[in-house]
Amino acid sequence: MASENGGARLPLELLEEIIDILAFDLFDPECRATLFECTLVCKTFYSRASGHLISDIHIGRISKTSQTIDDHVKLCKELEGLHNVLEMHPDLAPRVKALTIETCFGGVAPAKNRELLLENRHIPLIFPKLFSIVKFAWMNRAMVFPWSSFSTSVLEAFDILMTHLPYPF
Repeated sequence: MASENGGARLPLELLEEIIDILAFDLFDPECRATLFECTLVCKTFYSRASGHLISDIHIGRISKTSQTIDDHVKLCKELEGLHNVLEMHPDLAPRVKALTIETCFGGVAPAKNRELLLENRHIPLIFPKLFSIVKFAWMNRAMVFPWSSFSTSVLEAFDILMTHLPYPF
């Protein structure tokens, strides 16, 4: 296929396949960086690459051996960042297929700043937007998680999120 200026053009399907191959290892920082660069090329690349970048979100990544008060603050900031992205780009929310949140509550985890998560104001705004989600995981890296300690609005957001998940979960 030739373009108007006489140069060769690749079919869109081939370009999309290349982006899909780049997305094979989303947890490789180099692959993620390359996909991000693809979002800057054109609208078609943006649509394909951003779909991969946002499809599997992992928030927290807290190590069981390095629990600090800052972990709660960091997690809250990550939730705020996700909320801001979904507000600025509503077209991305339907592309989120998996969400994993890692926490470290219990035992030796610091009690300070727990309310940043237990009463988080962003969770009730994020979860209802994720109507295409097919996988959700909340991993607590310590003892049993204090589910009953969540605020009512956060618990209601969980109920909404669970209705979007395919049965059985």
